[in-house]
Amino acid sequence: MADETVYSVVPTPLGPLTVAANSAGLILAEFGEASEAEIRRAGSKHQLLRRFSPRNARGGQSVAERHLRTGIDAIRNYFKGEFDAFATVRIRPQGTEFQQQVWKALRKIRPGTTKSYSELAQQLGNPSAVRAVGMACKRNPLCLLIPCHRVIGKNQSLTGFAGGIERKAALLKLEGLSLG
Repeated sequence: MADETVYSVVPTPLGPLTVAANSAGLILAEFGEASEAEIRRAGSKHQLLRRFSPRNARGGQSVAERHLRTGIDAIRNYFKGEFDAFATVRIRPQGTEFQQQVWKALRKIRPGTTKSYSELAQQLGNPSAVRAVGMACKRNPLCLLIPCHRVIGKNQSLTGFAGGIERKAALLKLEGLSLG
């Protein structure tokens, strides 16, 4: 069987979250109902695209379906306050080498803490790459799992978040922070 990308729209306290996975792991988690074109871009080399419904699943699950279920369970647990829920979720975001470096650094920011864009650029050994770090955050295909909501402006301001500033503030508040 050809590799497939499966997706589902998960209700969360902050609105629907589209989650997609292939046999390599989770490739997309973004607020709103993503179009099929957006889902395909997240895992462009995968030919088959199918909406997954746990209620309609029969028998054994494909590897992609197992990754998707694991991701959905972790998202639900995150919103119940289990902030380490994503630690064992396999992710495979598509991005440049620099974006991958930024995303790896973002995963090390602990819940309830933040870093500024400039702190991340310095951590990556390139203090002048503040805007590039911001662009990598903007292109993050796995919000929550790659926690770009924990990145703030140098002056502690809430800046840029693909899901909207209100969601960013709500996620930080859920994790015990109150900014902005």
